[in-house]
Amino acid sequence: MIWALIGGIGLDLLSGAPFGTFTVILVVLSLLAGLGELSVFRTHLALPLVATLAATLAYDLFFLLLLYARGCSIAWADSLIKVVLPSTLFNVLLAPFVYKALYWLHRKTGREEMAW
Repeated sequence: MIWALIGGIGLDLLSGAPFGTFTVILVVLSLLAGLGELSVFRTHLALPLVATLAATLAYDLFFLLLLYARGCSIAWADSLIKVVLPSTLFNVLLAPFVYKALYWLHRKTGREEMAW
């Protein structure tokens, strides 16, 4: 959740969206993703990919809904076809490659785990 907070603030500072939008979305989704963090993800390749698919769809749709709630007009069909679907496909295809870099970062910044 710390990385979601840092990344959300960074995105909010650099985007034209209302401040706090990205931070709220990333923190909520990282909390939900953390609830499902089990050893199951380490044993099945398809589960992290499905989680990436679901998280990307939730992120993009939640972002559009927040913009709509703030009074922005949204071209829903165009947004879904030209933004949400390509970003979802892109994230799912790159997830296996990005995993190793994020795992290394986690090992360097996270607590030491006790093992036998």
